[in-house]
Parts: sequence; structure tokens; C-alpha cells
Amino acid sequence: MHLSVTAPGGDKFEPCVHDIDPTRAINSWKEAWESAKERANVAIRFHDLRHTCVTRMLEGGVPLSVVASILGWSAATTARMTKRYGHIGQIAQRQAVAILDRRPKQSKKDKKDAPAKKRLELQSIARDVQRPARSH
Repeated sequence: MHLSVTAPGGDKFEPCVHDIDPTRAINSWKEAWESAKERANVAIRFHDLRHTCVTRMLEGGVPLSVVASILGWSAATTARMTKRYGHIGQIAQRQAVAILDRRPKQSKKDKKDAPAKKRLELQSIARDVQRPARSH
């Protein structure tokens, strides 16, 4: 069976097996990172992965507050990162605003109760109109 996953950014990830011992502790993250880059034949910084992580989560619709929590950002850092990553998720923002143009969906019960609710609203308005104005 062949498994592959497509990330929100469109990248395809396929599981692979490496000849490493997962029970052996990593002595140096820097050495491990350099070794992984060499094996994968990529030239990126470790921090680039963090940036990609944030970007993909935001593009996927994860709220910034959740991303901040996962990455351990302070309130001040979150404010700075809002400016840095603010352009991401504009599609989600447009979709959120587009919801305002839609009529709310009514359940069957709401549809059934709508005439009675409308009648009560009209009766309330009629009572307010018929009440004499109070003098102060």
C-alpha cells in the first residue's frame, strides 16, 4: 500500500524509512539538522520550517491565537507576528466576510415557528405604538 499526503500548500509528502535508530538520543540539534539537510539535498534554515509551519496553519484556517499557543509566542510576539503574517489567510478572511451576505439557514422548527414569532413581534410593536408617551 502506497501512502501520500497533500499539504494545504500543495506539497506532496510521502512516508520514507531512514536507517537511523529512533531510540538513540540526538547529541546536537545542529548536527542532526545539517545531516538531514545533506541527506535530503535541501538548502534551508531550520527557522524556515517554523515559518512554513505558521504559514500553512494560517492558510489552513487555524486561528492566530492557536498558532501562537502552539509556537509558544508571548502576547508581544503575537502582536509582532500578526503584522508579519497578516497577509496570510486573506482567502479565509474573504470567506468569513462573505458569510455576512448569506441568509441564515433556518431549521425545520424555526420555519414552522416563524409565523408565530412574526405575529408576536408585530403585536409587540403595535403595543409600543399604542402606548401613550410618558412625560418627564
